[in-house]
Amino acid sequence: MMHLRYILFGLVCLSFSYASIHDRIPSNDAAELQDLFFIENAGQWDQKVEFRAHLGRSSLYLEKGGLTYAIIDGTSLHPHGRDHQNAHRTPNTVHGHAYHIDFVNANESSLPVGKHKRSAYHNYYYGSDTSNWFSNVSLFGEATYENIYSNIDLNLYHSSGNFKYDFIVRSGGDPSEIQLKYSGVDEMYLHKGTLHIRTSVGEVLEQAPFTYQVINDRIIEVPCRFIQSENSISFDFPKGFNKNHDLIIDPVLVF
Repeated sequence: MMHLRYILFGLVCLSFSYASIHDRIPSNDAAELQDLFFIENAGQWDQKVEFRAHLGRSSLYLEKGGLTYAIIDGTSLHPHGRDHQNAHRTPNTVHGHAYHIDFVNANESSLPVGKHKRSAYHNYYYGSDTSNWFSNVSLFGEATYENIYSNIDLNLYHSSGNFKYDFIVRSGGDPSEIQLKYSGVDEMYLHKGTLHIRTSVGEVLEQAPFTYQVINDRIIEVPCRFIQSENSISFDFPKGFNKNHDLIIDPVLVF
């Protein structure tokens, strides 16, 4: 699969950037790195990538028109457990799986934009050729695809230990236009409202979206459910919603 190259690339980038970042984090910003941040692509990755986010042993690549998840099998990172004496004697193969989500019929001019820029940054040094070195690469707390569909934004961020994404449907937006097509998964199905995505290295869950509107300073929950058609997902609102106010569709991903 073409996107699997991102997995190996991301591991190499992480090994270099981690060493170079800690000396340059002001003390009052060190806690920021406990949260998810989005790393801009300053040339250190494939040109299709706009931002990368590190999600534990997984990575998320934000691209024009879609997202790519690259998941690493944690057991293959430490196959010998605590047997450090023999760990160096056996070659270690890291297993991973990548899958892609296309925003079907999305606005082609919509690209992710970084928000809430951090004062910390990353450096990437590849070999001795300085043309492959990238310094002061910016980090952001959130990323947003603005107007990904007409009057609809997609916001990606971290909250309470979870990676989250919100579709924000403005007045005049039609949430039925949102369609997410998954490719590269082993299996996907709905069970009790939760989307199960099976890969060769584990399962990803997308919990049933909490959907709401803020009307007269009150949070009004809106019934919402996933609808699956083969490998595509959309959203359904069995009781409708108030089209005069923003609608926030808020699933939670669990790796």
